[in-house]
Amino acid sequence: MSEGSTCSSGKFWHRAEPEHTYADCRRQPPQFSLAVNIRRDRFGDKQDEITVSRFPNAQWPNTAHDDWCGEYAVDRRLIEPVGGIF
Repeated sequence: MSEGSTCSSGKFWHRAEPEHTYADCRRQPPQFSLAVNIRRDRFGDKQDEITVSRFPNAQWPNTAHDDWCGEYAVDRRLIEPVGGIF
């Protein structure tokens, strides 16, 4: 893994707020979220409870600024043009 192939320098990473270290990966379309909660019975008088819920909206995967990207493409906005040519 090269140092330059992290989310923060890739063209698919969209950060809503400049100070955030997490942002959306927009390489693929948004995906529906699925949450699984497991509540273990600690005292033995109830059965374990498992709930699965699907959020009503789709969202992009949330990644950290230093996560590695398997489909990395450089964000040309971060490159200074040399002589006005990319």
